[in-house]
Amino acid sequence: MGKYDKILPITDVKKHLLSYVKDLGELNESIAITRNGYPTAVLLSVDEYEGLLETIEILSDAKLMKVINKSRKDMETGRTLSHADVWNDQ
Repeated sequence: MGKYDKILPITDVKKHLLSYVKDLGELNESIAITRNGYPTAVLLSVDEYEGLLETIEILSDAKLMKVINKSRKDMETGRTLSHADVWNDQ
C-alpha cells in the first residue's frame, strides 16, 4: 500500500469515525481503509485533498510545466541570480 499515516479496517473506522475525522483535521493525516484486508478507500484532511487537486492542476498545465522544467534545468546548471542581483536591478 502507499504512504498512509494509518491503515485501519472499515469496522474500526465506522466505530470511531468522529475521532478519526477530528484527527485528520488537526494532524493533516491520511487514513487507508481496508475491507477484508484489502485497501478500499482513503480518508484525507481537506488540506491534503486540496493539495492533491492543486498538484494535479499544475501537472495538467503544459505551459506551466515547461517553465518549471526550464527553471529546474537552470538551477542544475548554475544559471541563477543572487538575491542581490535580482533586487538591485530595480
